[in-house]
Amino acid sequence: MISIVCVANDYQILDINLRKSLSNQNREFELIIVDNRNRTFHSLPSALNFGAKYANGKYIMFIHQDVSLLGDSWLERAENILDRLDQFGAAGVAGVTEKNEYKGFLYNSGVLWGSPIKGAVPVQTLDEQLMIVPRDLFETLKFDERFKFHSYCADYCLSLKERGLNVYVLPLMVKHNSLITPIRRAGSIRQDDMILKVKHPQVKHVYKTTGKVRSYVEVRYDRFRRMIGGIVRKILYDQRHALPPDASSMLDVGTVGHEQPWLQGLGFSGYSVGVSEEPSQILISKKLKIHGDYVLASMVNLPFQDRSFHVGLAVSLFEYMKAAKAVKCLDEAERICAKMIVKVPNTCCPRGQTRIYTSTWTSPKLKRLGYEVRALDFSRLGRSRLRKIFACCCAILGKPFNLTFYSSQLLAVKRTSSKIRH
Repeated sequence: MISIVCVANDYQILDINLRKSLSNQNREFELIIVDNRNRTFHSLPSALNFGAKYANGKYIMFIHQDVSLLGDSWLERAENILDRLDQFGAAGVAGVTEKNEYKGFLYNSGVLWGSPIKGAVPVQTLDEQLMIVPRDLFETLKFDERFKFHSYCADYCLSLKERGLNVYVLPLMVKHNSLITPIRRAGSIRQDDMILKVKHPQVKHVYKTTGKVRSYVEVRYDRFRRMIGGIVRKILYDQRHALPPDASSMLDVGTVGHEQPWLQGLGFSGYSVGVSEEPSQILISKKLKIHGDYVLASMVNLPFQDRSFHVGLAVSLFEYMKAAKAVKCLDEAERICAKMIVKVPNTCCPRGQTRIYTSTWTSPKLKRLGYEVRALDFSRLGRSRLRKIFACCCAILGKPFNLTFYSSQLLAVKRTSSKIRH
């Protein structure tokens, strides 16, 4: 039997995600909910350690409240795999190897992450969203409570490896409807990473699903690089120029929580509506207060009249759809909005993906549909010094050197009509 330990600070999120998926399981389990709505525990590891004291199963599964298990036999399949693993220390659904290779296959905030795996794969660290540990092992090695919210799982995995035990990613899918929490509330990633580096000095390179654990100098350099990149983007192209100056209504087609920072950067202050096919994404967006109103509807049959909105947004939506459905969604959104703004990856694999799940969209495809394609940022610089110098020349000189080639994101803009139905 698996004992499931979950720390909950929002029971509504818990009910529509984890509890709903557990109600369909065909295997007996034990569910332990640690109520942290009043911030009783100073850190997530301390809350998980507290909940684990009441576990009685052979295995303990630590899981976030916004994770859903896909399939009614998920727990049964997990137990069958765990019973056969060699030198089993911990297992999860997403992780990174010592060669910085991302392993796992899941839905994360509405998009596919990773690629299918056939069996359990050894990794260096696991993602904190889900981790399974033998109960008798956890009684002797608990989470380090110095970590606030991040890196405690990576620390646990490295500690297991020091004991000669293995860490695996399982070929089981979950859906992670992540609620984007400000760093100041969830705790600093950099601070937790520094604790990790100091605790495991013998490990030269530590890789997590959030990226390589960097030293203090590397963090400072990255902050400087991002500052310079922000200045360059501001000079070349301000994303707020994509909005019509008189726009007072906006339709966000396929609203998701992780687009909040980008939407805030648009500086839009009018009336906005978020639309999604998934109730969980609408709930997350509501809690983040991204839009004024929300509608649950099919993306190919939106319940709005023609030209109801000044501007429509499609952010983190179309790149993983099949091309035929994506075009239908675009046509439907263009019917409703006088101007469409689409943001997609620039014909590249997002981190952790394989070429199986590349973006549906390329710059030529968007242009054939009547969109003006613009570069949004310049984070995909090559490793060689020559290519970096060439990229800087592109950034300075602009269109003659094709800015979109070096951009990791594309912003596509299309005006469908100048008239709005009031």
